[in-house]
Amino acid sequence: MDRKRGLWILFAVVIAAALFASLLAGGGGTEPGAVPVQARTGWSSAVPAVSVYTVPTGYRLVIEFVSAINTVDFQDAMITTTVGGVIVDHYLSVQPQASPGEPGVVSQATMLHADPGSTVRFLGHAGAGGAGITVISGYLVPVSP
Repeated sequence: MDRKRGLWILFAVVIAAALFASLLAGGGGTEPGAVPVQARTGWSSAVPAVSVYTVPTGYRLVIEFVSAINTVDFQDAMITTTVGGVIVDHYLSVQPQASPGEPGVVSQATMLHADPGSTVRFLGHAGAGGAGITVISGYLVPVSP
């Protein structure tokens, strides 16, 4: 199996695990009026900080799962959210490479929130030439004006 195909298979497994974990946790919006959300974005080691999702006005975002895959090993990874106007970096658990040259992976259940109108960002420090995809899943909850 070539490396690129192997990366996509690994990514599909990570996404399936994220969805399964969300279902087991009772996720997908157990709060009244909740709307399920999934978002993904690509990035590279040249531009490692990217916007993943902008929360619509009138809703609060609850992030239940974060996953990312990189063509090279991660040094660290974080999701940045804003709650109550305070911007915070949440460091994610990076899974160690099985062997040199294997992709870097983040796959973590979370319970993070983001304010209406704020942007959720991802930052992944990785070796030179790395490129990857980051995915979040969770739900939107209506907020009172």
